[in-house]
Amino acid sequence: MVFTSDAAIFEIYVADDGTWTVLMSEVTGRSCVLAAGDGWESSVEDARETKPRH
Repeated sequence: MVFTSDAAIFEIYVADDGTWTVLMSEVTGRSCVLAAGDGWESSVEDARETKPRH
């Protein structure tokens, strides 16, 4: 997942085991880890498993 602005790109990396990292890269080339953790839950997968309502 990638989010962009005029000054930076924010990337979210998620591993299969649920660990995740948020990385910010400035347009100047400098990067910084903003956050990391475990227990990532993807709402996209949950939405795929949910039966549609009619």
